[in-house]
Amino acid sequence: MIRYGTTTKRVAAVATALGLTALAAPVLSSPASAAGARIGARAIVDSPRGPVLLARVTGQTTSLKVTFACKGGAAVSTRTLRGAASDTAAARITGANSQRVTRCAARAGASQRSVPALPAGGRAAGARLVGILGPALPQGSTTRLDVAISAPGTITVKTTAGRTLLTTGRHLAGVYRLFVRNAPRGTGLVVTAIGASDRILAGPSPSAATPPPGQETVTPDNGQGTPPAGPGTPAPPQNPTPQPQRPVPPAVPVSHLSLSCPGNVGPGAPLVVSGQITPATEGVTIVVSFSVTGRPSTSQTVQTGPGGTYTAQTSDPLAFGTWSIQSFFAGTPTLQASSSPTCLTRTP
Repeated sequence: MIRYGTTTKRVAAVATALGLTALAAPVLSSPASAAGARIGARAIVDSPRGPVLLARVTGQTTSLKVTFACKGGAAVSTRTLRGAASDTAAARITGANSQRVTRCAARAGASQRSVPALPAGGRAAGARLVGILGPALPQGSTTRLDVAISAPGTITVKTTAGRTLLTTGRHLAGVYRLFVRNAPRGTGLVVTAIGASDRILAGPSPSAATPPPGQETVTPDNGQGTPPAGPGTPAPPQNPTPQPQRPVPPAVPVSHLSLSCPGNVGPGAPLVVSGQITPATEGVTIVVSFSVTGRPSTSQTVQTGPGGTYTAQTSDPLAFGTWSIQSFFAGTPTLQASSSPTCLTRTP
């Protein structure tokens, strides 16, 4: 997902105690959601802006605070969805070096469990989890989602009614910014990848109607920064001062990533591939993945040059067999994420 004098009269003391008890009554009588909460699967994902910690929380009945803390005092909190019996909490520890973060733990209520450490040079560690970072933010005609996945896979975004809004190419483990079209504010979204899923509400709800199960209620605004008038509260003025309209940001362009590789490579020859991102953008990061049967897959991170072109080369000695190569672009605030088709190269 995100993802605290002396008493002069005995009568006064009794009255004060009764008053405090009355104020605490709603808390004492509310469901003890934290009591049944349990931390389940955990994972950590590398990110240029700091490591992202994920934890699956079960057994809660209301929105519950989840805190991630690591050695050295770094800590961050988020909340689970209200009404969701099982939810993934996700939060980024900003300013931290992913490779140096150690002894991390996730805590929800009385449940606390350690989070796996990120291995040197690794992109992720722990269970296969998908987590949404922060809210789903409307940007013009699209909704922005920051999604962390702890294993390579395709990311799909659907409504809670089952309508598919977005399907990406295959991504490596990491954090990706997605821009989803046709997701009206208040729509429940389900993000699925690598056999796991997470849920969120698309932007603020447009009305006071009951939100989809497991989603937070959004208090409507009357345009003056105050909540609607309740019983016995004077009604606001019928003709409030018109508020200036904010300009709608333009839609984020869709990117396309091409990749070409040789059909065959002779013994000892380097395996070099090339491609281009369109719209042509210089200086963006492309990750190229190389895999062949019988060996662990490897990747090379490169920057696009003039015209959005890039080249990459496998760092491993070539093995006999068919190599599968694919490139990935994680997206930027001005360009949507994309991935190339897979191309194959045969080594004799």
